[in-house]
Amino acid sequence: MDLQRASFLNDQHVVQLSSFIGDLMYINLSGCENITKSSLFVLARSCPLLCEIKMEGIGSEIVENSDSSMDFGVDPRLKSLYLGKNSWLSDESIITISSIFPYFQLLDLNSCECISDGICQVLRRCCKIRHLNLSFSKEVKLLGMNFIVPNLEVLNLSHKKVDDQTLYLRATIS
Repeated sequence: MDLQRASFLNDQHVVQLSSFIGDLMYINLSGCENITKSSLFVLARSCPLLCEIKMEGIGSEIVENSDSSMDFGVDPRLKSLYLGKNSWLSDESIITISSIFPYFQLLDLNSCECISDGICQVLRRCCKIRHLNLSFSKEVKLLGMNFIVPNLEVLNLSHKKVDDQTLYLRATIS
């Protein structure tokens, strides 16, 4: 289902819609500026077959005060999560999301300006991650990443200042 840039769509609409789309496997809510991360949790609860969610450029700071992730167990189904271009997305948010969805294989956090060293905790939890996009995420810090990410095949650090020494350190650790 592609609802990209549906300007009318808000979290309450997603709650109502989710009761009718239980067999949904893919949804794109990118550019829906009136939805927040609570829609992510509503969809995950209501759509047991959902394996790919795109929520790029959604919501705002109000998202951080959401308690919608409370009482939510580990969800093994979600495989691809696109959260790029969300300037409000913080280390705390991605750590919470990775604890609920620890088995995703693709995580796109491009242009997320408030993420820094939390990405190391995400990589520790998400042992199946194969593709990680951190392009244009200027604050991301890979220092302290002294562990192996066994399944990682693609690491996009485009437009990120990473020097040879940092890359060498990562290569010698693995």
